[in-house]
Amino acid sequence: YRNSGSVVKVAKDEYDKFWDGVQNYGNRTNYDKVFNYWGGVEYISPKHTIAPTSKTTFLFSRCFDLKGIDGSKFDFSGLPEDYTEYNGTIYAMFNECHSITQIPDLKIPPTLSYAYFCANCKNLVTVDILRVSKNSKFDGTFLGCKALKNLTIEGQIGQNFYLSSSSQLTHDSLMSIINALY
Repeated sequence: YRNSGSVVKVAKDEYDKFWDGVQNYGNRTNYDKVFNYWGGVEYISPKHTIAPTSKTTFLFSRCFDLKGIDGSKFDFSGLPEDYTEYNGTIYAMFNECHSITQIPDLKIPPTLSYAYFCANCKNLVTVDILRVSKNSKFDGTFLGCKALKNLTIEGQIGQNFYLSSSSQLTHDSLMSIINALY
């Protein structure tokens, strides 16, 4: 294409076609494992808001090249808060996303399990907010998160909460954690 306007139109048409297919024109509510193992993708900004209403495990897991996501395009507030399966609704959501540096607020409600939520995200610096309840479990949540500095906790931590890999936490992050202890 020689006309740059045509290239933009083709790119937008392909973007629309791709995301409308993945998201069923914005009607999809089950996103379990949808982006798992996506290779070569550095940034995810879907056309429609992703608003799952059921289990959403391994959502971005092992997207090794993923550097970020458009947080304004994700709304997990419709997930069940009392999901009783051990792995929970968001098991290993960002597990092994080696290149991601920030996890924006995805509006995740307090959940029973943050198991391996962002385990082995070795370049993760910031988790904007983690909503918890006194019953939330944290098996391997921050395992291998050596660059983690910024973490905001909302709610009460009533279970074992391990941060042994994260020795660079800021004072504000440590105070957020301490103030959330039940």
